[in-house]
Amino acid sequence: MGRLPATQAFINYAYFDEARLFDRGSVNGYIVNVDQPGHADRVSAAIDALFANSSAPTRTQSEQTFKLNILRRIGDIGLIVGAVLGAVLFTLLLVAGNTMVQAFRERIPELGVLKTIGFTDGAVALLFVTESLLLVAAGAALGLGLDAVLIPQLFKQAFGAPAPMPVETLLTGGASALVIAVAVALIPAWRASRLSVVEALAVP
Repeated sequence: MGRLPATQAFINYAYFDEARLFDRGSVNGYIVNVDQPGHADRVSAAIDALFANSSAPTRTQSEQTFKLNILRRIGDIGLIVGAVLGAVLFTLLLVAGNTMVQAFRERIPELGVLKTIGFTDGAVALLFVTESLLLVAAGAALGLGLDAVLIPQLFKQAFGAPAPMPVETLLTGGASALVIAVAVALIPAWRASRLSVVEALAVP
């Protein structure tokens, strides 16, 4: 038998039930394992049907639903997570946008040289879009990678079992990073494409 988590303990039920002062003869819940995941709904309905007319009707649900219900007792998790993500995305837009604008200002003479040797306006603009994509993609990959590793461990510490990050979350994070990268590159790319060679080379 492996080492038990610090949050779990095993005790003889009859001994415990005899010693407690209230709710004798009752339990808070049972954990039932099914042979196949597809049988979960049928087994749950059968269990609830057995106790439908008793003094203690049951509410059988999956482990994932049980964990989500516990989280909902803390508060509106969706609202909290949405507010945090909104603040993070807004901050990311400001930081990445400022970085790209600063990069444009510092490279004005270089842009003039590139246009002089034959780079088109579209090619110069594409350079800024590519740089923005690399900048934001690196941060997104690092953040999503850490989340994929840490979040299951946080669930394991809180509920005793890890909960892997859904693939939809990773895809949404990647798509959001792509949108942010394009958004922060629009103004520098547009200014770079409109920049004339004379104006660019006149900047000290």
